[in-house]
Amino acid sequence: MKSILNLIKMVTTILCGADMSILRLCPEDKIDYIKKEFVIFTIVGITIYTTQTTSYWFLYGVSVLLLYKLFLSNLNLISIGNKSYSFLKRIISSILIIGLIFSLIKEKFDILAYTIYSFVYIDVEDYYDGILNSMLIILIIICAFAICYYPVRFKLNKDTLYAKTYKQYLNIERIKAEEKINDKLNKQTQQDEIQKNINKQIEQEVEKEYINKLTTEIIDTRMRVAKLALAKWEEEQKKKVNENIDEYINNLE
Repeated sequence: MKSILNLIKMVTTILCGADMSILRLCPEDKIDYIKKEFVIFTIVGITIYTTQTTSYWFLYGVSVLLLYKLFLSNLNLISIGNKSYSFLKRIISSILIIGLIFSLIKEKFDILAYTIYSFVYIDVEDYYDGILNSMLIILIIICAFAICYYPVRFKLNKDTLYAKTYKQYLNIERIKAEEKINDKLNKQTQQDEIQKNINKQIEQEVEKEYINKLTTEIIDTRMRVAKLALAKWEEEQKKKVNENIDEYINNLE
């Protein structure tokens, strides 16, 4: 159960770009995070709205969301990272801005077309409509830049309470992991030592059994040899008796 909770927390931290359990303890960082999250989802909503006529509108929205959450607005990246990647972030966010502006103008294409028509074919009433439409397009561009740039974290921010707390948390987790690994290594070393002693005892018992068995075989072999020698001697004595019984009796006397 604990491993499942840890997995859920890890996935949540990756997707949110911040450790929520630590962020809630940092009021200023939490407020800033909420503001940026609101703007991010606003951008995603506008992206989905302007691309809803296409077949991949949902994919566009998810792609923009992941770009912001995993890279552009990732709080952990600027809190513990050594690089801010500000130039790359500016390029990516600018591409998103251009795409969003194009989608907004395309969605209201009649505004752009009517504006061009108004300036080409000058008419007093159309002229003012063209000015208003031009102002609307300029407003769209300004708002797009302001909205899309706002959630992007361009600079490293290691002095915030969240950054310090998160770094401390990572150090604690690292120490716990090292201790856990050391405990496993110590247990493995102890088990290896115990197994080594057991193997040594087994070897000693096997060697002892082998020596006992070898000693028994040697004794049995000697007994068989002695019996064979005794049998041969008895046979020789019987042969001598049979050949010259008188001489054998005299020798006994």
